[in-house]
Amino acid sequence: MTMPIALTVEQWPLSRLRPNPLNPRGPLTDDDTLQELAASIQAQGILQPLLVTPDGLIVAGHRRHAAAAMAGLAEVPVMVRRLSETEQLGAMLVENLQRRALDPIHEARAYRRLHQAGLSTAEIGRMVGRGQSTVSHLMKLCKLPEDLAAEVASGRMAVETGKALSRFADRPEVLRRVLADARRYGLNYQVINALDDNGEAPAQRRREAVLPTSVPPSELRMGGAAPMTWSAAAERALILRFLRRRAESCAGAGRVALRTAADAIETLGHLGGDEA
Repeated sequence: MTMPIALTVEQWPLSRLRPNPLNPRGPLTDDDTLQELAASIQAQGILQPLLVTPDGLIVAGHRRHAAAAMAGLAEVPVMVRRLSETEQLGAMLVENLQRRALDPIHEARAYRRLHQAGLSTAEIGRMVGRGQSTVSHLMKLCKLPEDLAAEVASGRMAVETGKALSRFADRPEVLRRVLADARRYGLNYQVINALDDNGEAPAQRRREAVLPTSVPPSELRMGGAAPMTWSAAAERALILRFLRRRAESCAGAGRVALRTAADAIETLGHLGGDEA
C-alpha cells in the first residue's frame, strides 16, 4: 500500500510565486467573487495552503494567490511538491472540475493537452473521474473555430450542438451552411448528427423528397399523394432546401415537374413546411 506524501506547510512571500501557464482556466479576471475572497482573506487569513512547485509555480490556489495580493498580504502558506508538467496540469484540472470552475471549452482543451502529452483518453478519464467516452467526445469541441468555441464557453450554444457541428470543422463552408440552417430552422444536435458528410439530409430522406414527374405540382397542392414522409419540422426544413436547389438547377431542362423554386416552396407548404 502506497502511503501519502506528507507535505510541510511553509510561509512564502507572494513575490516568489508565479501563476502557472498550464492553468486550464487561463488568466484570472478581477470579478466580484475574487473581491469577496479577498475580503474574507483579509478578515480570516488563508485557511488552505497553496500547492506550489519548488520554483514557485502555483499548482493549486491561483485565486487565493490573487485574492491575497488584493488583500495586501505579504506572504501566504504553501506546500511544496515536485511535479511534472503533466502532473501539474492533471492536478489543476481536477481542482477546477471539483469546483465546477471550468467551462466546456477550457475542459476540452485541458484534455487535449494531456492527450498530446501522451496520456490516453482512458488514462485521462481515470485521472479526473470521467468516463473515456466523455473525455473523447468533449475533445471534439477543440475542433470548433474560435467564434463558435466562445459561444459554447459562454453557454450561448449547447455542448451537444457544438460537438455535432465539430464534424464539419475541417470544411468551413459546410460548417457555416449547417450552422445557418440550424439557426434558421431550429435544428437540434440529433438532426445535425443525422446529416451526411456534405451537411445535407440523409440519402433516404432525399429520395423521399424527389417528386414523381407524372404528378403536376398543382395536383400535389390540391391534396394529391406524394412519396414524402416527414418525422419532424426540422427534417421538412432540410428537404425544403434540397427541393429548392433541385428546382433551381433543373429549371428549364424539362427533367422534373417542379419547374421553379417557387413550385418547390409551394409544394412543401402544402405538405407542412412553413419556411420559404
